[in-house]
Amino acid sequence: MSDLILEDKLTYKIDSDEPIELNQLILSLKSLGDEYGKFSKIKDVEVKISEVRKGSFEFDFVLMSFAPLLPFMSDVNTTVDFIKRVSELKSFFLNQNSDIQPTLEEAKLMNSINIPIQTFNNYGTVIINDTQKVDKVEFNKEDSKLITTNSSKYIKELKQKEDEEKQNIFKDRLIRFVQTRTDNKDYGNKSICEDISSKEIKTIFENDDIKNEILDNPYHYGFLVDLEVQYINNDAKIYRIMKLNDKINLEENDL
Repeated sequence: MSDLILEDKLTYKIDSDEPIELNQLILSLKSLGDEYGKFSKIKDVEVKISEVRKGSFEFDFVLMSFAPLLPFMSDVNTTVDFIKRVSELKSFFLNQNSDIQPTLEEAKLMNSINIPIQTFNNYGTVIINDTQKVDKVEFNKEDSKLITTNSSKYIKELKQKEDEEKQNIFKDRLIRFVQTRTDNKDYGNKSICEDISSKEIKTIFENDDIKNEILDNPYHYGFLVDLEVQYINNDAKIYRIMKLNDKINLEENDL
């Protein structure tokens, strides 16, 4: 038998008197429940709906676990912290806060939880709060449209980045050269890209224009580039600079 982890509950409410499309409601509830469970970071956790208010679109989520609970679990503020995180995500996708970097799953959550109210003819509000209704975050119809637009764009960009990195292509990475040749040969140049490896890696160039611009003054600058990385046994062996995006004065930035 599973144990109730938290006495506190996460409440999801759609404040409207209009009918809701069933598949949209299911998608919204499932997305919220999945992310709530992941956020708890509790092993073997299950998220269940413990109550549906009569005559309303109001649902209570609770966390359940089959694993033995540790003593500190009683002090965990998962629900409150989760609501605060959703509030941060709301600000991010409303272009009000750029200090966080949402995960792909968080972007999908924000893309889904507001879908039911977007087709309403009149008002519609999504409300997420804790049992005591002390901490809450609300989304109105206007918020939801902008959040869905921005989160859809964000999801597309993240997936594109993942696809590129699976192809060993890394965009906008900062490199610095530690060894260069003066005889214009294509071998003997080495650079370090801390995002990929702390090692000095053989570096080649997509074309002579890129090579000439970089090797004209290779040690005074850091270079923001698009890289193709070639691996042997999962170790980076060659960087191919495909595009030079910017040069950064190392002395001015104390790098």
